[in-house]
Amino acid sequence: MKDFPAAHSMDTQWFAVDADGHIGCFDSGEGGAIPKPAICFLEFCDFLIYWRSKISSDAIELKISQDVIERIVSTAEILEIIKNANYDYELARKRQSQKKKQVKKRYCDAIDFFRFEKLDLQVEFWMFEFASNQIDRDFCDILNSASKDDLIIHFYDSNKDIFVLNGKIVARNAPLLKELAIENQIIGVQKLEDVYLASESLTIFGLFVYENDGSAPIPYEKTAEPKAPLHLDDLPEALQDAISWTWFDRLRFSDTQLLQPIEHMPCETWKDGKWWIDVEGNEHEEHPHDRT
Repeated sequence: MKDFPAAHSMDTQWFAVDADGHIGCFDSGEGGAIPKPAICFLEFCDFLIYWRSKISSDAIELKISQDVIERIVSTAEILEIIKNANYDYELARKRQSQKKKQVKKRYCDAIDFFRFEKLDLQVEFWMFEFASNQIDRDFCDILNSASKDDLIIHFYDSNKDIFVLNGKIVARNAPLLKELAIENQIIGVQKLEDVYLASESLTIFGLFVYENDGSAPIPYEKTAEPKAPLHLDDLPEALQDAISWTWFDRLRFSDTQLLQPIEHMPCETWKDGKWWIDVEGNEHEEHPHDRT
């Protein structure tokens, strides 16, 4: 267990598996209890970096799901919107103001894809859908030139090919990516919400998301649920072994809205306090699984 911290710190993300073998991501906030031992990271990106370090390929391979497809915006549609605004990006964005909030944001983000100089590309993740499974040679060169610090996630099935790239790769290759979109090699694009914090973004990776918004060890609440859950078998063996230390073998994330890990296994809390609240709202003065 040397590859990741086990001690409790504020705003830690830890991972666990349920009775179905599905994976959950838990954001402890300031006061959430953390099982001991548990695989913990300060940010979800660190989890992805650890994942990539345990595979031989440059990309994390995941099966595509509806969560991914629903986020993609057609580049042809966006180019038409920009063209109709006489290539005035601000006007193109303004004309999306009548759309529903989430749709408006996705379209505005996609418009911004075509003006890279306005973006802070060091902190964003972008999804790109390709016209076919025959990936453009220039894009293959982008993948082959990726550094150890770059994150590449490949979503695939028989009909679609989608890549998620971190901002560093996009920043280095912005002109080429834009050219591929104009040439209809890239047919869909979408910026992801901040994957370090936003639960809605974590579902595209197949994760159930639980959060603790309190400053005390109250139960975690499920805030997002994937349509195609990630299974333990989808992970590299080293990551399977690490997550298996925290196994809720008597519950399913799909059926569990509130979850208090103290009820299931030994846990630690901030400053080693013993007071906690169970999922029924009852207060307790000691941890049941810490009894000798």
